[in-house]
Amino acid sequence: MSYRIATFNIRKFSRQAAFENKDGNRKKDLETIAQIIRENCIDIIAIQEILHKEALKELLETISGQYAEADRSKRGSKEYGSYHVNARMSDSYGYRTKHWEGRWAIPISNFGNGIAEGYAYIWNRDRIKLVTNLKGESFEPRIADAGNVKNLVRPPFLGRFMPINGRFEFRLINTHIVYSVPSKKIDEDEDSAADFFMTGNEDVQLRKKEFRSLIDTIFISYSEKVFDTNFQDREARLLEPFTFVLGDYNLNLNSSAGNPKARFDREDECISRVSKGKLEIVTVNDKLTTLKGKRKSPELQAKLDADPIVEHHLSNNYDHFTYDRNRFEANQVGVPEVIWAFDHYTSQGDETKFDIYRNKISDHLPVYIEIDITRRSK
Repeated sequence: MSYRIATFNIRKFSRQAAFENKDGNRKKDLETIAQIIRENCIDIIAIQEILHKEALKELLETISGQYAEADRSKRGSKEYGSYHVNARMSDSYGYRTKHWEGRWAIPISNFGNGIAEGYAYIWNRDRIKLVTNLKGESFEPRIADAGNVKNLVRPPFLGRFMPINGRFEFRLINTHIVYSVPSKKIDEDEDSAADFFMTGNEDVQLRKKEFRSLIDTIFISYSEKVFDTNFQDREARLLEPFTFVLGDYNLNLNSSAGNPKARFDREDECISRVSKGKLEIVTVNDKLTTLKGKRKSPELQAKLDADPIVEHHLSNNYDHFTYDRNRFEANQVGVPEVIWAFDHYTSQGDETKFDIYRNKISDHLPVYIEIDITRRSK
């Protein structure tokens, strides 16, 4: 059986953008976002730049066509909403409908909350559930709190999911690598801060350092860890893990992308393919995933608007999946597919379908990867 896991940066997906105004309109077109998820049969979607728990709730209700109720799960005596808050997470919230479920959390950054944008997971409850132990207690998604996570500007959101009838799990590391950190946010007393800033192409070096830190301090330990809800669970269900980093890396794998200065340098530690002991860690998706913004020159903008070649409206190759190829040796991982979601719109007057999509959805396109682990589910 195959499963589809998606990543989607829904730019500035705030509470205000999700709610209807007095005219009955929303800044975000939730109906189209929901249609994209349903029509492409996405099982789990990792979202970046979701800034408020109510934005998750509104999207979940739109996908389901039902009102969502708060997930009232408990851990110990702590009520849901703050039952699992670690040093890197300001809070965590969950909602569910009959067929869909979601979790939201926002990280606390070493460099100020101004760059601590939220994450979310949404999954199809008919096919997927959170990993549970033998007592039925679930491992709730949480912001990474590994020992060296202080070296990450924006810690990722960790989730563990299992098929309803499967004997394996997907361990997901939902990440949004920081694009840049303004110098005014540097804490000069923080040893890790100075390491991020270098002479030359500082922003790109920062992103590469973030990526390497993700692999070294999160991916490897999370892939191999044996744990469950409280890290010392005698009732843990031992499931074979398949781990992915996924999200907005703000780094290009495609050297022909619109911003060559931001691409992965294939001679700089060969980031798209990293060997760590028995692990062969690959980062995939070489297709363009972001839309170009408005041109400052009206002449250039008019030329772009009139251009019929779709690729000319796309910019960077920022959204990726990273996994251990050896882990999937006996299984099949499909080529990442970019969903050209702007085709849901029709150009109107001076607004192209790309303009409408960028204004109502995001400057990123959703990307999914299909995994066939049929042999493992028997």
